[in-house]
Amino acid sequence: KTRSLSEVEMLQSLLHRSLSLSASRHRKDANFTPIVRHVSAAGARFRLLELGLMLVQSSHVRQTFGQSILRQKIYTAALDYFSMAPQWPTQSASSLRHDISIMIKIWHTFNNER
Repeated sequence: KTRSLSEVEMLQSLLHRSLSLSASRHRKDANFTPIVRHVSAAGARFRLLELGLMLVQSSHVRQTFGQSILRQKIYTAALDYFSMAPQWPTQSASSLRHDISIMIKIWHTFNNER
């Protein structure tokens, strides 16, 4: 939990700069480095997206056009992960269970949004 508006704005700025509105494989910008799509990084990716969703859905933050863009970037980054060819998990069983539970939690959050 954050205590100040400046911390929230800093996190939102970080997420805006880290996420794209287009899928990685369709991005033409040479200066853009997509979020890693390797299966072992899925947990980190979805925890970052979970943080973004918490910020966007927070009742303490005023809803702006920038937050709508951030929400779209979060959805794009989540769906982009599933657009690649299937990979075999490389993490331990407990780490894999934790990663899957985060993915399920985000799916429920997406499903419950208006």
